[in-house]
Amino acid sequence: MSARLAASPRPVSVNLLGVVEHPVLGDGPYRIDVDGHPYLPVGDGGIVLGLQLGDSVFGRRADHAAPGACLVHPDPAARHALATYSCIGNQVRVRSGHAAGALGVVIGKRGKEGRVIAAFRPAELATMRPSDEVSVRACGQGCRPDAFPADVPRPTAPDLTTRSFRIGPTVATHLMIRVVTNQCTGGPDYAGDQDNDPRSTSDCTTGNPAVAQTVRISELEAFTF
Repeated sequence: MSARLAASPRPVSVNLLGVVEHPVLGDGPYRIDVDGHPYLPVGDGGIVLGLQLGDSVFGRRADHAAPGACLVHPDPAARHALATYSCIGNQVRVRSGHAAGALGVVIGKRGKEGRVIAAFRPAELATMRPSDEVSVRACGQGCRPDAFPADVPRPTAPDLTTRSFRIGPTVATHLMIRVVTNQCTGGPDYAGDQDNDPRSTSDCTTGNPAVAQTVRISELEAFTF
């Protein structure tokens, strides 16, 4: 082993098996919103159609909706490994069902029990169904770019807003930054007077217009379909 490889070890890749999740509801299917009204948590798990990365979280009547397919595993230990080893940008391949052969990409994780979110082309996602098997080429755990001094890539706020690091030659078919709204301009719950204090303007936009027009991009993803 060369000294260079010994100094900068590369992460290994692992082939994982995942199963497309089916949404589940408990004995009491309703949840309660902030105003005390009951609602059904549509979009919480399973396969969600018509939703894309960058869509406003306030533009849908849904709860925890994830764009694409949520992947799990029936064995708890294997599910934990699937959620732990998978990283954003990892390739996903459908192995069974009408969409067999379709390629997707890991775009995130969610849920306390561990789910992996995978995005696919809309036409291929529409042919998928719960219980379809997929494989995930997991790679990336253990990678620590030199740009981040901590054990994990976590900026130190408020003194640090951006850092950069060099990425080796990479082939990608999709690269996009799309800014739609921020919490202030895109969240109706923050619009209007929030209290009865006449001394304070609690409307987000008029109370602090400089912050209202500020949008920070925290993530840029490059992936291949």
